[in-house]
Amino acid sequence: MYKIFLHKKVSDDLKDIPKAYLEVIKKAIKERLGTHPHDFKALSGKKYKGLYRLRISDFRIIYRIDEKTKSVTILAIGHRRLIYQKLDKIAKLD
Repeated sequence: MYKIFLHKKVSDDLKDIPKAYLEVIKKAIKERLGTHPHDFKALSGKKYKGLYRLRISDFRIIYRIDEKTKSVTILAIGHRRLIYQKLDKIAKLD
């Protein structure tokens, strides 16, 4: 089992997601990312190196895996149209 951590901006992301999807996303985080985080697509490109994405309908969960601590850090959750813009903003803030 992997521990799940949320980036400080993810709570803001969750406010933008319709309630119909929230439970599905929460369940996917717990069941899929908590057990098999490597099973999903690794992002390509230099600036996204080491990041993965889990697709839930039109929404994406972007995360990083730390094997040393057996943890997953969720960096952003959002609609597929906007998720990479959010991710770029987070990268500038960190």
